[in-house]
Amino acid sequence: KHKDSDNITFELFIVENHTYICSHYNQQNEDEFRNWLSYFKKYAKEDEIEVSKGDAHEAWKTYVCTKEKKEKTTSKRKYSKACVSEYFESLKGNLTGELKFGDIDLTAKFNDYRKNAIEQFISHDESAKAHDLCNDLNKLLAVQRIVLLDQTNHELKEALGQQFKEFVQKARLEQYGAPSRIPAALKQEIEDAFEDCRFDNDYDALEDKLHCLKKNFGSKKDKPGANLMRSLMLM
Repeated sequence: KHKDSDNITFELFIVENHTYICSHYNQQNEDEFRNWLSYFKKYAKEDEIEVSKGDAHEAWKTYVCTKEKKEKTTSKRKYSKACVSEYFESLKGNLTGELKFGDIDLTAKFNDYRKNAIEQFISHDESAKAHDLCNDLNKLLAVQRIVLLDQTNHELKEALGQQFKEFVQKARLEQYGAPSRIPAALKQEIEDAFEDCRFDNDYDALEDKLHCLKKNFGSKKDKPGANLMRSLMLM
């Protein structure tokens, strides 16, 4: 019955029988609501029961259509999770090449690290997996057969051992060459020149000193120092 009325409503029928309706109605048929309403009225008439529609459209939308959407969303989520898991499974194989420099060989340890990362991504639920993919860069790169050359990363150091620091140093040296540093003498000369200018407020004297420094360090073929002085003069 609907509220205080003596009439039985189609709205109430939907609310109390929505599980049965959802498992038996034709989702592809746009007229399914009208069909069920017709059956409801037909059987009520045969039993000489007075019925009314009530707020059946809202009940249908809430209990039938919403559940259909939830089931579709759940199915889509399960399918997506299966695809992601299948993709991770396909990456479990060991590296085809070697991860080594000289006598430092991290291939076996890196393969173990990759496999552990893949297992974590497969076993976690969707929310945890999304969190890991966004925040755990090292594991995600490792899954793609990439090692981040960062000797400050404690997780990688723990997984790959103490040789990882030396490995990173050798890899960077081979990739980028020896690091270029500004000479300590030039740094001190620049600081002194700016300090004198701050006290004397003599910008012409500062410019002269910087010109001299540019000339001196340029003649020494000190590339980092020369580049720094050129930048300072442009500013």
